[in-house]
Amino acid sequence: MIVAVDVFRDRLQKLRKIRAAMLARAGRLNLSSNESASFVRKTVMVKLNRNLPTSGHAIIIDGVVKTEFATRDGVEVGAWDLKRRFPMLEVRIYDAAARADQKVSAS
Repeated sequence: MIVAVDVFRDRLQKLRKIRAAMLARAGRLNLSSNESASFVRKTVMVKLNRNLPTSGHAIIIDGVVKTEFATRDGVEVGAWDLKRRFPMLEVRIYDAAARADQKVSAS
């Protein structure tokens, strides 16, 4: 009886490791550093390098330059439309001539 319980426990532990590895590969499981295991493949995130424009204007969404515009009117319309459609985003307008950005409000 004790041997059967040990075999069952070992098989259950192996199945849990396999399931965790499959979920981690699919991107549905995040293990903290103290929970990481050798059977889970580790990936390195590479930061996207998007420099600020030297001329014109740009829309910055959550700290990342997304779209560049030649005119102030075009960037304002685009930024306000984005903020209206997605109010949870932090939308900013960057002016290359002034080297400054301005937060866009929803109203």
